[in-house]
Amino acid sequence: MNGSYFQKDLDVISASLACVNTQTFERWISTVCAALKNGKKIVITGAGKNYPICQKVAETMQSMGLQVYALGAYEALHGSMGIICEDDVLIMLSKSGETKELITLLHALRGKAKSYIISFTRESTLSGMCDEQIILDLEAEGDLWNLLPNNSTAVSLILLQTLAVQVQSKLQLDLQKDFLANHPGGNIGAAYREKE
Repeated sequence: MNGSYFQKDLDVISASLACVNTQTFERWISTVCAALKNGKKIVITGAGKNYPICQKVAETMQSMGLQVYALGAYEALHGSMGIICEDDVLIMLSKSGETKELITLLHALRGKAKSYIISFTRESTLSGMCDEQIILDLEAEGDLWNLLPNNSTAVSLILLQTLAVQVQSKLQLDLQKDFLANHPGGNIGAAYREKE
């Protein structure tokens, strides 16, 4: 297939990720590792098309045996915010930084959890409310109207997956104890059973 279909989006995604402040990202890694070591949870939340990104990353980290959960912004306001406890880490995805459900959630939590945001808007309500921000530039979403959450969700996924891998490395997780024991299904589980 002709690579030109993908090159423009790849360039946009690469330029966006280049905006990440290395020192800020290192602090995020350290904060997440410290919270997990201290028995706290990481809760990743978002609304709309951001929520499947939250689920994907949470499930990746759960497969490593880590206490990381996805929480839908709407569900959070209807009782599910009870999962968030004192000194947990809340990571929010919001392109605009103005997601009403997330603003309401932060008000309701009243500083109970450390709050972090990934956004694509320099000045926003949520970025002003959160303890830490990663604010990224995004040239275009890549669709005809520049409205569909395509490139922004791809960037958020790559950023959080990189966070997961760095946490895995810093915590020096064990392949057998922390991953394979949680993954008995599929080709990974079959290969593990065969090896055993």
